[in-house]
Amino acid sequence: MTIIQFDWMVNGLPVHAQYDQNDIETIWKPWIQSLESRSGKTIVFLAAPPGAGKSTLMFLFEHLSSHIQGLGMDGFHYPNHYLETHTTKRNGKSLLLRSIKGGPETFDVDALFEKIKQMKTQDVLWPIYDRQIHDVINDQIHVTKDIIIIEGNYLLLDQKPWNKLYSLCDTSMLLQEDANILKQRLIQRKIQGGLGKAEAIKFYEKSDKYNIEVVSHHSFRADINLYIENGRFYRMG
Repeated sequence: MTIIQFDWMVNGLPVHAQYDQNDIETIWKPWIQSLESRSGKTIVFLAAPPGAGKSTLMFLFEHLSSHIQGLGMDGFHYPNHYLETHTTKRNGKSLLLRSIKGGPETFDVDALFEKIKQMKTQDVLWPIYDRQIHDVINDQIHVTKDIIIIEGNYLLLDQKPWNKLYSLCDTSMLLQEDANILKQRLIQRKIQGGLGKAEAIKFYEKSDKYNIEVVSHHSFRADINLYIENGRFYRMG
């Protein structure tokens, strides 16, 4: 088994990623070739639970094809000043959006919808989420290529208001991974971002755990569905 290793900066943090060469040759290269064979602009949704490695996978795709531009959905978080002054209802309880940052309710879905719609006919400027300042920065990426892969947790969510996005993608991919592995990865990410271990665990239990369950159980079936196990990708039936 041959392992290909990469070191990238993802959302302001250093990330080490590795992929099996066989997966690259049998899954990713043929898939990318099928995208390159399409005419005109192609918009791809790559959805997965938080912590499944969507962002690093996007860097791999860009590495394998000069025709691909990868974008993260996280730039459409509501800014912190909004999250700190607005609430949502879950299970009959009122929650400050800031306390569940990263949840489906903490994104500006309407703005995301309009940006993708605009992207279909013209070049656009795309926002980013910076994990060093823990906030969004607008108009940071000039989107110009013909194959646009957008990654995000909730892009394929079958619940309102997210479900209206589904009509905007030309093809889609959904990744799944063991929830316990995602838990450990997400707790470590929060620690790396500056939280203490106890705080990171508390945030997982209050927010990330719910987000994993939502994506795992309430996503549309994608054109390609893959399960990640021990760093390998397996097609789901």
